[in-house]
Order: sequence, then structure tokens, then C-alpha cells
Amino acid sequence: MQPSSTTTPKACFARLWRLLSAPEPELWRQHRAAAKGPERQREALELLASVVWHLELAASLAPWPTQTMEKFYSRLLGKQADALTPWKVWVDHYDKVKVTPPSATRILIDYSLREGADVAVYAVQNTLIADAAMRLDSIRQVLSPISNKNSLVLMERRKLQDRLQRRPVPRIVNATAIVVAFRDSYLHAEIATKTNQPLADFRKKLSRCYSLADVGRACLLVWMHLYRLCMRSIRANQIKAKTASDPRPG
Repeated sequence: MQPSSTTTPKACFARLWRLLSAPEPELWRQHRAAAKGPERQREALELLASVVWHLELAASLAPWPTQTMEKFYSRLLGKQADALTPWKVWVDHYDKVKVTPPSATRILIDYSLREGADVAVYAVQNTLIADAAMRLDSIRQVLSPISNKNSLVLMERRKLQDRLQRRPVPRIVNATAIVVAFRDSYLHAEIATKTNQPLADFRKKLSRCYSLADVGRACLLVWMHLYRLCMRSIRANQIKAKTASDPRPG
């Protein structure tokens, strides 16, 4: 997935919501805290739904920015020397948040700024997409022990790093690396300190080579792969349960 000058992909989020409605209602009810085994499929579905929610909000707010993150921050610092993050501008201009009491079909949340601050949109999109990336990585951890299929998107960090060093790098591996590296940028304590760590190196070039639009598209690709793995696990578990409940012949 190379940097692109195209605008936000017109992903049909309604279609993603319809995909999530496919599992039977009973599965959504089956959940225990710290559950192990197939019961964690419910946890994966919850996370998949929240990822769609965050990406949809980010795309609805404005087209995903296509300039590299490094270029954006460089321009921001050029205009305001102390603006180390977009949130500095948000804080400077933030006034209040107003929540309209929810109706039967609508919830309205209104943020007010004292002055126009276009960079505030970038700050919110960055946070929403980062949250999606963190949840996607959590889904990988949930599905890894219960999936009955070896998948590039479920690789552990060490194996993912090894795969990044081999050419060619499959599209899903590159997308997974983008998601994990972007997630790492928000969880510094989990970054490897050793040199020559492929994911650490990938993270260093992330802002230089990729835009928020690239990260968003990577999230969508990884989401679809994880959804398919989750549904495959659900179907396998249902077949196993049905087989166990059927009386043995003879």
C-alpha cells in the first residue's frame, strides 16, 4: 500500500454494518468477562463494530488527509513554532461541548471553537483513526488463539517483523504493519528499544511516507480480513456444536 494522492476511499460503511449483523443474535448475547476459547468471538465482534464506528466518524468529518503526516506537522510548526501537535490548536480555540438530549433516533454532540481552526479536524481524525488501529490490533490478539486458519494478518510481532524483511511484501502484511506501527506510536512503552527492529524502523518512516488516508485504508483492509477470520471461526464452532449434539448413528 503505497502513499496515494487520492481522496478518502468511498467505503460503504453501511455495508460493513450489514456484515456485522450477519451473526445470529444469540452470539452477541454470549459473553463472559475474561472468557476463553470460542466465547471470545463476541469480543472480536464488539471490537470490529467499534472500529467501523471510529472510521466512519473520521470519514464523515472530512476527507481523510492525503498529505504525509510529516509534511502536515512541518507546515503546522512553520506557522506556529510551539504547536507540537494539532491538539495545541484545538486547546487554544476550544470553547465548549454541547450534548443534545438523545431522541428516539438521533444523538447530537456539538463542539464549539472560539475561532476557526481547520487543524482541529485533523486532530480529531488522527485520534479516531488511531483508536481504530489500536482496536484492530486487539482483535488480532483475540482471534489469534481461536482461529483455525493460519493468516498473515494474525502473525505475532516477531513473525510480522520477519515477514517485512522478505520481498515481496504482501499487501495485507504491509497494511498490518501500518496498523501496528500507528498503534505503537500511541503506546510508546511497548516499542522495542533495540536497533534494527523492522517494526520500529517501519514506525520511523510511517509519518514520512504515509498519510492518514493511507492509515485509514490499511485499517479497512485489515478489518475485512479479521472479519472473515472471525466469521470462519464462528461457523466452525457452530458446526462443531451441531456435530456434538447430533445422536451418533447405530
